[in-house]
Amino acid sequence: MTYGIMHKIEDLLYLLKFFFINLFSLKSQNKITLNYANAHIARDGYYRGGRAKLNFLKKKFKQEENFKYLYLVSSALPNFVYLFVYLAKLFKKKIILNQNGVAYPGWTSNHQKINKKLRYVYENSDYIIFQSKFCKLSAIKWLSKKKISHSIVYNPIKIRKKQNLNNKNFNLIVCGSHENKQRVFLALSLLKILIDKKQVFKLIIAGPLVWENAQKEVYKFIKDNNLKKNVILFGKYKQNQLSKLYFGKSILLHLKYNDPSPTVPLEAQSFGVPVICSGSGGMRELLTNNSAEIIRIKRTWINNIYPKQYEIMNAVIKIKKNYRKYSLSSFKNSRRFDVINWIKFHEIIFKIIK
Repeated sequence: MTYGIMHKIEDLLYLLKFFFINLFSLKSQNKITLNYANAHIARDGYYRGGRAKLNFLKKKFKQEENFKYLYLVSSALPNFVYLFVYLAKLFKKKIILNQNGVAYPGWTSNHQKINKKLRYVYENSDYIIFQSKFCKLSAIKWLSKKKISHSIVYNPIKIRKKQNLNNKNFNLIVCGSHENKQRVFLALSLLKILIDKKQVFKLIIAGPLVWENAQKEVYKFIKDNNLKKNVILFGKYKQNQLSKLYFGKSILLHLKYNDPSPTVPLEAQSFGVPVICSGSGGMRELLTNNSAEIIRIKRTWINNIYPKQYEIMNAVIKIKKNYRKYSLSSFKNSRRFDVINWIKFHEIIFKIIK
């Protein structure tokens, strides 16, 4: 039996429990009580995105069956979400949606099907927490123009106590679940150009390579360009491994297009790691000009656009020359996203929603 099928069976059993407990239970007490529709957080520690936010919230508010608020994250919706939402409305519970990005033609041809589920949850929510202004703009355009009480709360990170500038060598880092080969090969090609120009850099590729034939293609490029000594394939990583990833003088290349509200750049900056990014999506809201090189790029929903190689190269050289300034600004910028403040803001929202 596969892991996915086991999860669905577990969730179906929980849905039945959810139904019967709320069918016969008394009204929830006046305290803040949450339910997450049994949304799963990877027990092995390999979680990111929506599940990372749920993990932060669950540490403060455990999942309870006799609850006041059903809390959902759009990028980590549970199995049987239609039924969970329907039952929550039936039992007069309040639904809070933490809204990330949406699907659109440039990202996937399956955008209408994906957005249909998101739209159902969105329109049945009592309160929306948008992860950025861009998330709000995207939802209004692609999901619904229905007016719902809302606020904008940027994603949280664990604040680090000090920045790390011990290593003399420079690293370029690309992070995430690499479903799109362009971002990885932009970084590999950049590394090759830098080395040809006698610049001393290593490239760390962190996260799974998940496009078809990814491992084969990456290894071939490394071999053909004699980059074996300059590339580290870090693979999947846990939250407690971040200090091993963001060490020394590093620069994060975050070139994803229309990224609505990523935590990866914020985590990097919490270690004093400057960022080079596409000036699309929510990036200009999250990063400051003195903590990152934000490459100007036009907005479109039709296809994905990436910065030109020379633009990325110029940004790398600029940060390298002024690394300490960028690093200190990065560390300072990251303080805006302290998870403690994120939890406090949620407590305010829970008290507001009646």
